[in-house]
Amino acid sequence: MRGHACTFVAVVLLVGMGGCSTGVLHGLDEAAANESLAALERAGIGAEKVAEAGGQTSGFALQVSRGDAARALDVLRVRGLPRERRHGYAEVYGQASLIPTASEERARYLEATAGEVERTLETAEGIISARVHLVLEEVDPLSMEGKPRTTARAAVLIKA
Repeated sequence: MRGHACTFVAVVLLVGMGGCSTGVLHGLDEAAANESLAALERAGIGAEKVAEAGGQTSGFALQVSRGDAARALDVLRVRGLPRERRHGYAEVYGQASLIPTASEERARYLEATAGEVERTLETAEGIISARVHLVLEEVDPLSMEGKPRTTARAAVLIKA
């Protein structure tokens, strides 16, 4: 009888402990989940990466104890995690349309180039995130001199 009571208490404790964690992030790709998990661990917050399947989201989720949830969300917010990923060349040019217009091609090219510059900047030590906006040189096709109507410019925001 005593053995059954101990087993019952152990089961109750395990079930009760299972409800002590809460999800703070969902639908992450593995790289974003790993980066966020590492940031939480460095901040002294125990977290667990869990694979999600089916439903509205897929990928990975991060779970922390309920007592650490608010602090975990603060750490992630301060560090800009998970990072919003912009599309690079492969993603932008991989989306083919039947007959793209010149402006669509130009927009795709600008988006892809800015995405590649952002990725390069974010690989530098100490950079949390980067945002890049580009304006390429534009030549007036009706101009006799062939001078550019606009000059090329870039605006970069770096969060370190």
